[in-house]
Amino acid sequence: MVLAVASPFACGGGDGFDRPLTYVRGGGETGQARTLVVRPDGTGSVQVEHGTDAPERVSIHLTGAERDRLAQLVGEVDLDGVEVEDSEPIPDAYSYSVRLGDEEAGWQAAYIPSELGQLWAELEALGEKYGPQPE
Repeated sequence: MVLAVASPFACGGGDGFDRPLTYVRGGGETGQARTLVVRPDGTGSVQVEHGTDAPERVSIHLTGAERDRLAQLVGEVDLDGVEVEDSEPIPDAYSYSVRLGDEEAGWQAAYIPSELGQLWAELEALGEKYGPQPE
């Protein structure tokens, strides 16, 4: 499954973001792909794809506190400084990516870069909270 991640975003030492942020989690035992897009105003979407089923997409609107927290964490990230460990693909493991402007970090579940730990956890929580729920 190929997922396009094409949303630019300002980062690294600022006070937030001025363009959309895209976070993708894919794979795992279920082969599910979840894409979270958040715009600077806190609006966005979560899309879930599973196999050949039609993707499920919901529009979201973060609370002010969620948007501020995300902006703070984004402002602390400098993808140029993130060290992503090279590794062989791990069967049934999730793979992740965060796109910030022209920069993107991608990693596997067993190798979460420490520099992205808090931002990753926040994005993961928002994707779960706002994403389509199983029936």
